Amino acid sequence: MKMKKIFILFSLNHKKISIVYLFLGIWSGFIGLGLSMIIRLNLMSPYHKVILTELYNLTITRQGIVMIFFLDAYLNWGVCTWARGLVEHSTNPFLESIFLVGGRLYVNFANLADSRLYIDWVLRKPMFVWGYYFTSFLLFLSIPVLVGTITMLLFGRKFGTLYFDPLGGGDSIIFQHIFWFCRHPEIYVLILPGFSMIGDICTELRKRKSLVGYLGMVLAMFLIAVLGFII
Repeated sequence: MKMKKIFILFSLNHKKISIVYLFLGIWSGFIGLGLSMIIRLNLMSPYHKVILTELYNLTITRQGIVMIFFLDAYLNWGVCTWARGLVEHSTNPFLESIFLVGGRLYVNFANLADSRLYIDWVLRKPMFVWGYYFTSFLLFLSIPVLVGTITMLLFGRKFGTLYFDPLGGGDSIIFQHIFWFCRHPEIYVLILPGFSMIGDICTELRKRKSLVGYLGMVLAMFLIAVLGFII
């Protein structure tokens, strides 16, 4: 029985892989909840601190990272494991293994580029799929910038580089610009899937074959993604 539970991590069954994503998302949620409780316990009294100030700031950062990049990512983006080309192949386990480095982002663009009948693809896909693509577009462009910024900070702490230190010729303001270059699109990363999901739910409840103003909604989400990234 124990071996069967272990083998689910190496399963090619898309349903079992979805269970793994669900479990990892819930597990990450409990970790984020624990960090949130530590933050609140530390704020209960100004005189009795549960953790030190340095650890408090670190806990706030870790709580945000866990909730966004683990809980939200696993529960929202561990989808489409049933899609054609993924069900009968080993693509799903491979994506599961490289999920933390953004492996799920590249499949969307590959599927879009591989669409033979593009007009037919546009008129048939659900709104949620479009929201998924636009969200991946934002993450694909913004996450590498955040990784580069964190790497520059790490080099400054460990190796004494002066990228953001004015005393060494760096610029402290540029860190804020680079940081918000990534974090501002994150707002629309969370909003666009919700917009598209509501559109599909309304279509299903009204028993319609397609959403009223389908192309307009798609273009609206596209403009939201573009303008949100530029601003």
